[in-house]
Amino acid sequence: MNLNATTFLAEAAADPVYGMTSGRIAPTLAAVLALAAVVWGAVVLARGVRAGSNRALQVIALGACSAAGGALLWATADGGPGTGNGIVASWAAVALGLLAVVLGATASARSRRAA
Repeated sequence: MNLNATTFLAEAAADPVYGMTSGRIAPTLAAVLALAAVVWGAVVLARGVRAGSNRALQVIALGACSAAGGALLWATADGGPGTGNGIVASWAAVALGLLAVVLGATASARSRRAA
């Protein structure tokens, strides 16, 4: 068995990475931002939006920004899940961001009908 430095480094890189890496920080922040937009969108939808209020539009903007950020980070990730590049958090940011956009659009449509 050949135990030189290149073999050891190649085998070590194949192992999954655990913990917070530099590649996971930005996608995690995008996912947290998207989750906050979903929670805010659910609150706005549950309470109702007064005519002239822009809370639903704020939820749409926040969800769209987090989905776009997650998509950008997803496109620039070098590896798949478990590589430390934040691909799973990017997927979560896109999915939650789109859900926030749907919640904000629904709240906005309901406020127009009520007015």
